[in-house]
Amino acid sequence: MGLAQQSLDKLTRPYFCVPGNHDVTPGSENIYANYEQAFGDRQWEKDNLARWMFLGLDTCEGTASDVTVSPDRIEWLQQQLKKIGKDRPIALATHHPFNPSTKAYRVRNAEELLGLFAGHNLKLVMSGHFHGNQVEERDGVLFTTTACCSSTRDNHDGTAEKGFRLFHVDAESITHEFVVTAG
Repeated sequence: MGLAQQSLDKLTRPYFCVPGNHDVTPGSENIYANYEQAFGDRQWEKDNLARWMFLGLDTCEGTASDVTVSPDRIEWLQQQLKKIGKDRPIALATHHPFNPSTKAYRVRNAEELLGLFAGHNLKLVMSGHFHGNQVEERDGVLFTTTACCSSTRDNHDGTAEKGFRLFHVDAESITHEFVVTAG
C-alpha cells in the first residue's frame, strides 16, 4: 500500500481510490486497516470537480471475486444520491465491474444499484477487478474496466499490456485513455 501511495502521490492531478479484494487483510480485526492508513475512507464523494460528483463505493466482500453489495453500502449510496442535483453528472468508482456485458465478476446486484440512479445523471461507472480493458455504453452511461497494472498478475483477457485508465472531464462530458506502462 505504501508503494502504491508513493507512486500515486507523484501525480499532478487528483486521484481517488476504492479498495479491491487484494487490499484487505483477512482475519485481522479491521481488514481494511492497511488500505485506510494509505488512502483514507473506503467510500467517498468528491465534489466541485468540473461540476461533476464522483462517488467511490466499496464493493468488497473480503477477498471474494464474485460479490453482492451489502445493504449498508446501498443505504450509503442512497443517502449520497439524495444530496445530488438531478442534472449533475455523476461518476461512480467501484472495484468490481458493473459493465452490463463484462466477461466475468459482475456485481450480482448491479442492476439494483444502477436502478438507484434513475432520475439522476449517471455518466460513468469505472471499475477494475476484471484485469482487462472493457469499454461499453448503455443508456448514455460509459462502463469501463482496465487491464491490470501489476507486474505479478496477468490480465484475465489474455492481453500483455499493463497500465491504467486516465479520465478527462469537462462540464458535461468525459473522455478516457488507456495508458500503457508495460507489456
